[in-house]
Amino acid sequence: MVFCPRDDAMKNFVPKFNKLTAEGKQSLLKYHGVPVYQSMDSLKSNNGVRFKKYDFVVRKDGNVVTLKTKIVTAKITGTLIDEKSLAIFTINKVLIPKELFKTAPANSSASVPASKADAEYEANI
Repeated sequence: MVFCPRDDAMKNFVPKFNKLTAEGKQSLLKYHGVPVYQSMDSLKSNNGVRFKKYDFVVRKDGNVVTLKTKIVTAKITGTLIDEKSLAIFTINKVLIPKELFKTAPANSSASVPASKADAEYEANI
């Protein structure tokens, strides 16, 4: 599965993204892809499923499916592709892993060293 933030979400996130190191940017992009196929119907029927390796939880509220990290909750707003082995969904916010951003003020763009973020990402795959 791949979660693609919509253009408006990316536009608002660009200042934070630009402050990341090259390794941090790569880690953030990897965070938006999960090497498991789940259809939208499957996500809706598995309410509360936790992708522990990616530190987010899928929640369903009626027909709305959200991805909740420790910093942000993003709604799945559409489906670009949903075939047997690949699903690409649009989301309304950038998924923010706690390893790259402090949970303090929402406007904070402080990042941890990329090597730590990459090490945690790689350890969780």
